[in-house]
Amino acid sequence: MDISIVIPTYNNSRRLMLTLSHFAEWVKFPDAGVELVVVNNNSRDDTDEVVRAFVGRLPIKLVVEPRQGISRAKNAGIANAAGKLLIFTDDDVMPGPMWVEAYWEAYLRDSKHYFWGGSVISDFEAGPPNAEILKFAPPSVSGMDLGAVQRCIEPPEYFIGANWACPREALRDVGVFNESLGLNPSQPNPMVGEETDLMDRLRCNGYRGWYLPEATVHHFVPSSKGTVKHVADRKEGFGYYSHLGKATPRWAYRSYIENGIKSFFYRIFGKDHSAEYILYKEAKGVLRAARANLMRRN
Repeated sequence: MDISIVIPTYNNSRRLMLTLSHFAEWVKFPDAGVELVVVNNNSRDDTDEVVRAFVGRLPIKLVVEPRQGISRAKNAGIANAAGKLLIFTDDDVMPGPMWVEAYWEAYLRDSKHYFWGGSVISDFEAGPPNAEILKFAPPSVSGMDLGAVQRCIEPPEYFIGANWACPREALRDVGVFNESLGLNPSQPNPMVGEETDLMDRLRCNGYRGWYLPEATVHHFVPSSKGTVKHVADRKEGFGYYSHLGKATPRWAYRSYIENGIKSFFYRIFGKDHSAEYILYKEAKGVLRAARANLMRRN
């Protein structure tokens, strides 16, 4: 097997059906062995039936991962994938016709020194959120466009989970996704950072990120992800992840208090409190990391 496309999914069978239909009708597979590895991460809907409906239309494989968490689902996909090239995406995307071809050509050019990613175009269910929310939104909401020219990316640039790829051999060198990171509906606090963490490990082992503008996907963003709550939760998760093992910045204490108070009173008086609430939640994540760092030292 040459190429494995890993698609984790959780309680999203309707969008998964649209994604798989798009693959069957529009995405061109190169002259290589391709499989779609769909990982059902403890879904309670009809995900299994949706996947089985595409047997014969797509080279599809169903994997069931009962342990909740997107990183566990991705790792289960990797463990059950046979391809030399692993392409990671989501259950709510519509790739361009040459999407797989672009990754495969890049892999054939140099599979020893690179991982790859492409643009993500957000298709908003109810139109874009207001500018104040969008300013703070993660790329999984706002989208990502690094231009029209192939190039190397360097920190703080990273690819995102809906659209990136790496050689299987690279994961033998650096390991797979950290299962303590990433979205997990069974956990009380928002967690992010599983791709960033893995890409950092790839970079530490000599791999470089290479941007492929030809490898574009459209990513469906439901109205629930354009809300202040969703963006603030993601900001809290990023604040936590980005400060694990690091000194706590002074601004976090001030932001937690000032923006918390402003958000509270702005909401009472009917004023827009989006920015203040999002910044308060970011600081909350940083302070969560501070507590975690202290517990580790003790």
